[in-house]
Amino acid sequence: MAQLTLQSCNPQNGTIQWHTVSDDVVAIKLVYEAFSPKERNLHVNYSFSQFVVMSPADAQILPELVQLRKWASGDEKPPHLLILGYGIWMFNSYFLHDYTVTEALDAQREIHQMVIPLLEQISRKSRVLVLPVSRTKGVPSPKVSLTKGSFTDVLLDWNDMIFLHELKIFRRNQGILESQKLTSLKPRIDIGKKLDSRNDRLSPSADNSGLWFWDSSLLFQLAERNDCEEIYRHMNISGAIYPTPELACFDAIHSGRIVLRDLITILFNLLCNSVLGLSSEYCC
Repeated sequence: MAQLTLQSCNPQNGTIQWHTVSDDVVAIKLVYEAFSPKERNLHVNYSFSQFVVMSPADAQILPELVQLRKWASGDEKPPHLLILGYGIWMFNSYFLHDYTVTEALDAQREIHQMVIPLLEQISRKSRVLVLPVSRTKGVPSPKVSLTKGSFTDVLLDWNDMIFLHELKIFRRNQGILESQKLTSLKPRIDIGKKLDSRNDRLSPSADNSGLWFWDSSLLFQLAERNDCEEIYRHMNISGAIYPTPELACFDAIHSGRIVLRDLITILFNLLCNSVLGLSSEYCC
């Protein structure tokens, strides 16, 4: 779960703080604060936390879910941008605890039913993006131990589809109009439609509130998987590209740097359009 807050401030000295959890392979940036010399009144605060639920019962006390409840209820001010995705590691934990496939699917559905109402509440005040589950690559990493069941595309497809299904049910029960549901699920800008003078898609408004399911992010990841499979078919796994972090072909579940850079660029466009207040004719 990643959260990003933009704050107005007047710092004396810009500071950057990094807290890392690392081993010999991975380093995760948990907290990041920065100031831009171009926008001295802008303070960017980013933090990351894991979102892994071992069972629906554990979800009640999961710190991240407790935090979602605080943001949803208004007890705490939510970040300007919240990005959340979960699935494969949770299925892995279910199977490690001897769940059957049916039990794992039921448990995941319960988690969706808990999370969706909270995200919808938060999305009225902040932009909320939900990531689909990354599909696994053909060559697993020796550093990652996953049970066989959590690797199947069918299971991960089901996870995304049942999330959208539960979202549709929730919105229908809340009496949200069909036009609003479509806008929230797949936001679009109509050609020729006069938008506000500020090209601000970060701040929720009446016509684009509700969580956004960032399905286009999956296209980048699938393209990367296809590239890895193409290289593998040509038996070039010892070449200069296959094992590098750029494609991360040996990593079964995580995207490489190329995909991550593209997704980060999309997020920065979303942020800077809001901060700069450009006309809808422009996009930074």
